[in-house]
Amino acid sequence: MRILITRHGESMYNTEDRIGGNPPLSSKGIMYAQRLTGFCKNEDIPKKLISSTLRRAVQTASHSRQYFESWKKIPLLNEINAGDMEDLTYTEFRERFPEEYAKRKEDKFSYKYPNGESYKDLIKRTTPVVEFIRDGGEDVFIVCHRAIVRALLFHLVGVRKKDIPHIEIPLHHIISLNGEIGEMSMELRSV
Repeated sequence: MRILITRHGESMYNTEDRIGGNPPLSSKGIMYAQRLTGFCKNEDIPKKLISSTLRRAVQTASHSRQYFESWKKIPLLNEINAGDMEDLTYTEFRERFPEEYAKRKEDKFSYKYPNGESYKDLIKRTTPVVEFIRDGGEDVFIVCHRAIVRALLFHLVGVRKKDIPHIEIPLHHIISLNGEIGEMSMELRSV
């Protein structure tokens, strides 16, 4: 099985170092979505596209939709819910909620945003998506978010739980996975 995963293009919140939200793409994000179209045109890509339902992922995927036979938007692929910290900058989070910020820094995997989610929650939330992919038996192309990519790598590659929050998932790259779910090999490609 082959799975290609990319984060959405740079969003307006990425440029402001904000948490979560549902912002549109920045001009750099739009340029990435356009480059992704070229990638999809020139590469042998899976014909099944799945994405989160958030604007930045949908905008990224929509530029290339003509290269896919199907596109399923799945809310389970939406970014981690930052609860009360949603839409804050990381500086605002640190200054307004220093105790919460310290708890998150101490144990990022188990830390649950007040009225939000933790990485533990994301592992549970993404399990049905991995089952959907496995049961479908088809190669897929996924457009989603950093924390979701990390949770998916836990399921697909076998990343250790404690390492999940620290995996570097750069913008404007594609992660190419090959093999059996749980033991897939991984390659990072710039687009």
